[in-house]
Amino acid sequence: MEAIKQLIGSPSDFGIGWIIILLGSIVAIVAGLIALWNWASDRWQEKNRHLQMLSQLDTGAHISYFMTILGNPVSISQSSMGQEYIFVNKYFYVQAVTNVDGSVSLFSVTTRRKDFNPILMSQFGSVLAILGKTTFAMVRNPKRRMMSGDHGAITYYCESFYFGYDGGYRVYFFSTNPNGSGRLPLVPASFQDSRVEDTKDVERFRAEAIINTYTISTLSGPNGDKDLPDTVFGPKHYQVRVFGRD
Repeated sequence: MEAIKQLIGSPSDFGIGWIIILLGSIVAIVAGLIALWNWASDRWQEKNRHLQMLSQLDTGAHISYFMTILGNPVSISQSSMGQEYIFVNKYFYVQAVTNVDGSVSLFSVTTRRKDFNPILMSQFGSVLAILGKTTFAMVRNPKRRMMSGDHGAITYYCESFYFGYDGGYRVYFFSTNPNGSGRLPLVPASFQDSRVEDTKDVERFRAEAIINTYTISTLSGPNGDKDLPDTVFGPKHYQVRVFGRD
C-alpha cells in the first residue's frame, strides 16, 4: 500500500488514481465487447451473404448462372445423371448436374459447418428442412421413400420426397453426405435395401440422423415414382478431399 501511495501521491490523489484505473479497465472491457460485437456482426453478415447466394440457385438455370454466383467449379465430370459440377465454398458444397444444353436439372447443397444452416423453403414459404438442424423424422410427407443407405467405405443415408405444387412438381432428396458437417448414427443393416420398411430401429435412426444435404431434381417423374441412379448426393470424397471437414 505504501508503495502505491508513493506512486500515486496524496490521499486525494490516491482516490483519483484508483478512479483512473477503474475507468481504464471499463474502457478496455467496453473496447473488447465492441470488438467482439463487430466480429460476430461481420461473421453473421458473411454467413447471411452466403445464404442469399444459395437462395438464388434453382433448377432450369444455365450452369453459367451457377458459375456467376458460385465461381469456378473444382470438379467437372460425366456421371450417370449427366455432366456434374462441384463447387466449393468455406461454408458449403454445391453439386450441379446439367443436361445436354447446359441447363441444371439437379443440384445439391451440403453444409460444411454445424453453424451454417441453409433453409429450404416451399413455394408457399413453409420450411421443408434446415440443414444441420432438421432430422429425417421432422420431414412430413406421406410419399416418403427411403432410397439408400450403406455401411461400407461410404456411409450415407437418403430419402426422397414429393411435395406436389408446393415443391414445384419436383422431387426432393434429403440425405447425409459423408463429406458434410455432422456424423451419421449407426446405420441399421436393413438400410442396405433401397426400400426399407418402417421399424423401431428405423424410427430411432430417423429421429437421430440430421440432414446435411438437400437435393432438388427434375430428373424424376412428377409423381416421384421414377428412381434416380443409386448415388450419394453432393460431393464425393475424391472430389473434395483436399478441403477437409468441419
